[in-house]
Amino acid sequence: MAIELVKAMVQNPGTCMACGGSPCDENGKQKPAIDLGVDINWGEGAYVCEDCVHLIVKFFGYEDLDTITKTREENERLRKENTDLSKKLEEQEVVLAKIREGSKAVRKVKAA
Repeated sequence: MAIELVKAMVQNPGTCMACGGSPCDENGKQKPAIDLGVDINWGEGAYVCEDCVHLIVKFFGYEDLDTITKTREENERLRKENTDLSKKLEEQEVVLAKIREGSKAVRKVKAA
């Protein structure tokens, strides 16, 4: 069996190998966990809870979910701002081109 994400720790002992807990959500339903896919103590499962997984990946330099969420939101805000500013710049370039054309026309008239 391979390592996989499971909705709940169903095999005994049903606790995380790292912290010994069995984390539940606010409704008392067990949170998802990683099933390590190994059999220990003749038939017991080996699980790592979501909280411990987040801690483990932080050790490897990955960001926590809050940081990732905030970064994604900031990235989306900046993309929108960039789109808005790019549109404004294009509009200003059109106006500037008209001003340049008008300036050329004025110089032509003055030269004549």
